[in-house]
Amino acid sequence: MICRLLKNHQLGFDGITSIIGNIFPNEIQFMIKAIHEGKTEAGEKQLSKLLPYIHSIMDMGTLRSVKYLFEKQKIDVGICREPLSVLSEEEKKIIDQAFSK
Repeated sequence: MICRLLKNHQLGFDGITSIIGNIFPNEIQFMIKAIHEGKTEAGEKQLSKLLPYIHSIMDMGTLRSVKYLFEKQKIDVGICREPLSVLSEEEKKIIDQAFSK
C-alpha cells in the first residue's frame, strides 16, 4: 500500500479514497502526510499497525464490515443492498475479536 501511495504521490496525487479511512481517519491521514513529507518509514510503521484490522475488514467484505463497525457505535449508515448482505453472526464475532485487541 505504501509503495502505491508513493508512486501516486510522485504522479501528483495528493490524497486517497479509502473506505477503511472511515474507521481509521487519523491513521490514514497520518500515512498520507508522512508520504508528503518524505517520511515513508513512519507511514510504513503506521500501516503495519493497521494491517491486522485492514485484513479482518477486507476478509469479511469491506463495506459490510465498515457498516457493522459504525452500527456498533450507534451510527446509522443504512444497510448493504443486494447482492451484498449484512455480516453473519460468525463474521461479526471475527470482526469483534479483531477489534478487541
